[in-house]
Amino acid sequence: MKRITIVDVAKRAGVSKGTVSAVINAKKTVKPRTRDHVLEVMKELHFRPRGVARNLKNGGQDKSIGIVIKDLNYPFYTSIAIGAKEYANSKGYSVIVASSENDHEGEKKFTHLFSAKDIKGAIIAPIVEGAAEIEHLFKLKMINYPFVLLEDVKGIQTNVVAIDNLRAIKKAVAYLIESGHTKIVHFAGPPASSHTQERIEGFSTIAWRSS
Repeated sequence: MKRITIVDVAKRAGVSKGTVSAVINAKKTVKPRTRDHVLEVMKELHFRPRGVARNLKNGGQDKSIGIVIKDLNYPFYTSIAIGAKEYANSKGYSVIVASSENDHEGEKKFTHLFSAKDIKGAIIAPIVEGAAEIEHLFKLKMINYPFVLLEDVKGIQTNVVAIDNLRAIKKAVAYLIESGHTKIVHFAGPPASSHTQERIEGFSTIAWRSS
């Protein structure tokens, strides 16, 4: 099968190679409508940027996965990164860990960097606090770049790996109640986080049943 190139994308989209290149590199010189059209053509043709395509062709050579966590100093995400690294290494993959520092622009920068370079896929802990931006995640889907989120993000359907927050919070509260505690306080996280909503639901359910 003929390898799809940037020339094929440009021809199908009716734009120049420079425009396609600008879309791939997330340059703001391209009008949103043109950018969306080019991304749609890329998806239709199953086109991947050169670095990603070359990595897939090489097969077992230089296989790597990128991980974007929110904060390197947060033990929860550090543990995830260590676990993912150990498993990936056992399968012959190298792992690159980056921290968005709880910044939307940082997350966008690293996801673009991973998709444009020889990184086969990414694990992303998305930032959902504040005005969550998901355009960069849509772009990953449009260019058929494999990625997994560590939390649901409203508005985008993709693979998600997360803990069972309902079960976890219920077990935690049940343990405290069985230990004789009657005044239990739950400090919730960011309102926009699906994890927060699930934990609140689980806490409220078991607390109400025990009252």
